Amino acid sequence: MTLSPWITRRRVLITGAVLATNLLTLTGYHLVVGSGPSVRVGIIDVAEVSAARRGEYLRRLVDSNDNKDKVSGTEHYVEESEKKLTEAMLQIERECACVLLTRTSVVWSAGMRDYTNRLIEVIGKIEG
Repeated sequence: MTLSPWITRRRVLITGAVLATNLLTLTGYHLVVGSGPSVRVGIIDVAEVSAARRGEYLRRLVDSNDNKDKVSGTEHYVEESEKKLTEAMLQIERECACVLLTRTSVVWSAGMRDYTNRLIEVIGKIEG
C-alpha cells in the first residue's frame, strides 16, 4: 500500500509541529521553572562544636560542690546549650541563605562551605 504524497507531507508536517511544540514547551519550562533559584548548602561539624563546648561543660561539673547541684546544673546547661545551638544555626542559615547539613550526613562536600567555626563563634556571642 502506497500513500499519496499529500498524506506523507501531512504526516511530516504534523510530526514536525508536535516536535516543535514539545521543544518550545521544554525550553519554556527550563527558562521559567528550571532556572529558578538554586539551593545553597553549607555544612557544620556537630562533633567539633561539642568538643569546643566540652570544656565549659566540665568546668560546670567541677565547680559545683553538691552532687544534686551538679545534676540539676548539668541538665539546665544541656537544655540551654541545645537552645543556643538551635538559635545559632538559625542565625547562620539566615546569614548564608543556605540549608545547613551535618558533616556526617554528607558523603562528598566539594563546593560546600563549612560553617562550623562560624557556629562556634555565634554560640559564644549568644552566651555573652
